[in-house]
Amino acid sequence: MKRHPALIPLSREHHQLLLLAQLLKRNAPQYKGMPQTAKDKVKYAKQLWGQLISAHLEQEETALFPTIAACAPALAPLLDELKHEHEQLRSSFELLDSDVSRMNELGWLLEHHVRKEERMLFEQTQSLLSDAQLLRLKTLLSAD
Repeated sequence: MKRHPALIPLSREHHQLLLLAQLLKRNAPQYKGMPQTAKDKVKYAKQLWGQLISAHLEQEETALFPTIAACAPALAPLLDELKHEHEQLRSSFELLDSDVSRMNELGWLLEHHVRKEERMLFEQTQSLLSDAQLLRLKTLLSAD
């Protein structure tokens, strides 16, 4: 499904998160221009956490999720799942080190989370919210 303009900036950020997820997984292929060693991958992941991911999760929790909950109460259980996954992601990034198992676990968690938001939350949001509600959401997300 084509993304509504309100959700496109978050989807673009999700693309970056999926690249990181692949990079962190066990036996990840080498990506040109990306870190190669476990130590460098962790450094890159923590840098991305500080520059993008932490603020991305915060924006979802303070603008996106409350707006969706108010407009589409049927999505409340999914939103609760996603908030729980945000807490897991925060914890995983905090504990991240060069342990390959821990990196792999975070990679899979991050991928699963992003795909759930893209394939479930965003698609249902676009189906359930009116154009006016989606435009209001775009305004809220742009203000952050």
